[in-house]
Amino acid sequence: MRKLSAGLVALFLLIQIANSEDVHGCTTADAKAVFVNGTWVLMREDGTVMSNESYCHGGEYSNGLIRFDLCHSNLHDYLTPTGERTVRVTAAEASDFGEGLAAVQDKETGNWGYIDKTGHMVIPPKYEEAGKFSEGLAPVSIADVRQYIDSEGKVVLTPHRDGWTVFAAYPFNSGAALIMFFDRATGAYEKTLIDRSGKWLITPTERLTGELNNGLAPLWDASVQKMGFINSSGKFVIPPQFIGSAELPFEEGLAAVWLGRQPNIKVGFIDKQGGWAIPATYEDAYHFCGGLAPAKLNGLWGFIDSKGGFAIQPKFPRAESFEDGIAEVYAADENGKFHRELINRKGTVLFHETTESVFVTLQD
Repeated sequence: MRKLSAGLVALFLLIQIANSEDVHGCTTADAKAVFVNGTWVLMREDGTVMSNESYCHGGEYSNGLIRFDLCHSNLHDYLTPTGERTVRVTAAEASDFGEGLAAVQDKETGNWGYIDKTGHMVIPPKYEEAGKFSEGLAPVSIADVRQYIDSEGKVVLTPHRDGWTVFAAYPFNSGAALIMFFDRATGAYEKTLIDRSGKWLITPTERLTGELNNGLAPLWDASVQKMGFINSSGKFVIPPQFIGSAELPFEEGLAAVWLGRQPNIKVGFIDKQGGWAIPATYEDAYHFCGGLAPAKLNGLWGFIDSKGGFAIQPKFPRAESFEDGIAEVYAADENGKFHRELINRKGTVLFHETTESVFVTLQD
């Protein structure tokens, strides 16, 4: 989650605040890369394993494929949700596909280029960094200059601000991209949203606390010490009244938001008009995916539906949002030791890790 104060706003995107979940976004393919028994496999929501290689890492479902990295090699497989391998790529590193292209790192030079779904290099490896294609563009870095290129490798725009360094440039989302500027003289960070022409949609500020997601972005109002949501024009659509929001607001039309003060902070869910879809009655919550969201009550996590009722009762000391029908949770055994588990949306345990798991939950 994101719990903000004036002093924390400037740290956004530099550190993960509080006990933030592992954020991937919501995808609902019936297959997910998961870690079981010392290796990564492709698992369906019913627990069926669809892969048979020994993989050392798995990516996210994206653009119809899931990336898996073979152990102790430079080989990377891209599988369909049914387990069919569409292409095997040789590269130092490889990323997930976006709009038919995936960034891969050349073994010799260390530079990044882009392959298509046949594995053919369509944009030569010349970038120091290469992001995911979204809405026709991808953020790249060459000679320490951050730019956006199109699917043919042509530079479309180069974010710029006199006297400031472009510290980070993110993929486009809802017609805008988040840009972070850094002032080396003062150590200050400020963010803005740009459109495809490079025009600033809002004046750079440290108060912008997230990307434009589903047409809305969280913005901190220092005058009232509260957060609200702005549209692509920088105007508040939902007035500032919250102390924070989920890392991925408005997944499946709802956003987890925080009210109150420590130690009496409560979490509920609002819709895109700012109305309360689920009252603020929980101690913590993450984003919806597949019709369920993790929510914490009386110190334990369960999963609620879009009406706020617990579809899976709160019994876990830790839980993350569902992704592709599977969620990672931690359960306590009779000796109070924690074990990592994978469950589906019915609450069925698909995998139970027999060894004790150790995790740390940071507190504000």
